[in-house]
Amino acid sequence: MTEEKSPLVKALDAIKRQCWEFELGTLLGKKADPLGKVRMRVATVGEQNKALLGAEKYLKELGEVRGEIAADIMGNAKVAYLMHQVCLDMEKDRPAFPSGKYIQDTLSSDQLAVILNFYQECLRLSGAIDLDLDDDKIEGLAAMLAHHADSDAPNLALMSFTGAQLTEIVMRLALKLQEARKAQKPAEELAALAPNGEWSEPPDAQASAE
Repeated sequence: MTEEKSPLVKALDAIKRQCWEFELGTLLGKKADPLGKVRMRVATVGEQNKALLGAEKYLKELGEVRGEIAADIMGNAKVAYLMHQVCLDMEKDRPAFPSGKYIQDTLSSDQLAVILNFYQECLRLSGAIDLDLDDDKIEGLAAMLAHHADSDAPNLALMSFTGAQLTEIVMRLALKLQEARKAQKPAEELAALAPNGEWSEPPDAQASAE
């Protein structure tokens, strides 16, 4: 017996995923013949996971690669495999590129950057996430990014924001940093004036306090 779908599931199933069209005229350089257009869409969590699995498999196939080089290769591979998931043919319901490996083996870094810029524009146009971050949420986001700095969690978390939203987050973090430095400055100035870098109150102040 098939379980009846909830109203939420019915609504989600009825949504047709939106695609945006982009010109590929400059992908091969300004003097190249036009390549036409591609369609792009915002990735689902499942598509992001497929991109991560594809990138991990690609890295393993390269053999013993470790350290910063492995991290750089993994970063490039994740982008390529994600673009394979979201970049679609104009005429048929299929990926525009045959695989993430094909993208890495064929496109230059500049050409991949063009495709990635298209995707960033998709995120901006979709506007699925409203930037409603109060001070506590901003501090929580900063703490999460710092705590998981050695993993993929920060990259995946920040990919959910558009370029404009990331700009707003960075600006608000910069203001918080500036405020924190201003709060520390008087204490630092007093310490600089004190002998041996330590500050003590004058004797009369200590006597009055007693």
